[in-house]
Amino acid sequence: GTMPTYLGTYADALYGTTVTRVSNSTQRRHVYASIPAWNSDETLLNLGYAAGGVRALLNGSTYAQLQGDQSNTGTLFWSNVTPSLAWCQNGNNNGYRRLTVNTTTGVVSIAATYAASGITRPGGGTYSAMAVGGVDGGIQGVQSDNDLYVAYTWKASSNDWGIGVMNLSTNTVHAERTMGNSASAISALTDNCGMSRTGAWAWFTFVADGTAVTEGMWLYERDLNTSTRVQASTSQEHCDWALNGASADRFIYWNGNITSMNPVTGTKTVLLTPVYGGTHISGRATNYPGWVLVSQHEAGFTSPGSGTIFALDIDNPGQAKTFTFNHRTTNVGYAGEVHACPDRDLTRVVFAVNWEADSNVYAFVAGMNP
Repeated sequence: GTMPTYLGTYADALYGTTVTRVSNSTQRRHVYASIPAWNSDETLLNLGYAAGGVRALLNGSTYAQLQGDQSNTGTLFWSNVTPSLAWCQNGNNNGYRRLTVNTTTGVVSIAATYAASGITRPGGGTYSAMAVGGVDGGIQGVQSDNDLYVAYTWKASSNDWGIGVMNLSTNTVHAERTMGNSASAISALTDNCGMSRTGAWAWFTFVADGTAVTEGMWLYERDLNTSTRVQASTSQEHCDWALNGASADRFIYWNGNITSMNPVTGTKTVLLTPVYGGTHISGRATNYPGWVLVSQHEAGFTSPGSGTIFALDIDNPGQAKTFTFNHRTTNVGYAGEVHACPDRDLTRVVFAVNWEADSNVYAFVAGMNP
């Protein structure tokens, strides 16, 4: 179908959804599948992808643009509780900032900065590097639903390095675990991490493949004393935390299949198989437990879900709701990857695409009936 004009709509007759184009500048799009795009009461929508300095905050329902580039905020991740509260990384691997956001005007202000060197470690001393959610400015994981805990990786001047959990209410370290000693940068040792929805668990992805404790993907309980390995491979790292129908944590990840893992028992359940080519996962529908959103950005595959945006029932493997086609037919690089992210109630999704081989990448919202 024809790409809609800015704030125009396209009717997806097959799935009964309406798709609205919400950006008017190429590469002005949301951040990532596992980073909430809407704030907690859905009054604001963040098109926070940083490439080219084209970030913008929109009205969460009309999609009118409120503010353009606000590069001092970094990659903003919303509070799950307070509409006017958010956080972002403090540059690359240097702690984090607390932000306040005017929900009417979209103006973002820095309320406080917590640099790595200013955070006291449990045994004394401070960090030389601290990467919240991901290294080198990338971010894939966010805080628990109650806004209390966030996962991070760290390095000290002694070259000790490890993993940690921060308490965002007190801005103090809840738990820290030393994983080794290395002269390498933290980005050569760890990749990304994120707290579970309940705050009881965290995932950590290391750079190296393998079964050692510093390799592959691992889940740790919040105090970092108990762990379970997800998989040895880090090349298929796309994942997110979600809740099942009983509001219990489930780690959902892609390894050729879409798999749900119970962090307590270690039990793994395949939700859909096989799934190929650039699959991304989002458990960010924080008010709608039991479902996880999936999108796939490679063109030409014939596996289940290819070319569409759909949600999977975590408790009933194979049950899905398809919301819309993603309209991606050619590859124009990272900015054009779909990375679908739901609103809080799983009634809308925002996604990015160069619509049917158009040379520009825009953001679109598909309105749907759960």
